[in-house]
Amino acid sequence: MVQIRAFLAQYLADGITAKSERAWECTVKKWKATMDRLNRFFGSERDISTITHDDAHKFRKSLDELNAMWWTFKRLQAAEESADDRKAVELLTGKLAKLLEAVESYCGSQAGEVAR
Repeated sequence: MVQIRAFLAQYLADGITAKSERAWECTVKKWKATMDRLNRFFGSERDISTITHDDAHKFRKSLDELNAMWWTFKRLQAAEESADDRKAVELLTGKLAKLLEAVESYCGSQAGEVAR
């Protein structure tokens, strides 16, 4: 059995890109963020051989949803700065609540407390 946490830790320790080059610091930082998401989504103790194509698709879909909510949040921030867009703020408030709910379910309840 190979736990996802152990597999990802070894990959990170190797620090080698797909082009067989040493990864830059900014690349490693992105890897760490993605690895953290993988560990939270699948569970760090999960045997990597049990992850199916469908599981991977669900992970990708969760990232797409999180990304869409992030951009909704950014539009809400921009609308709050403009007096002309008060109506847009009202419409986006519900989407912001969904974003916070998604962040809480994805990152744990403490993340939602910090965001608020």
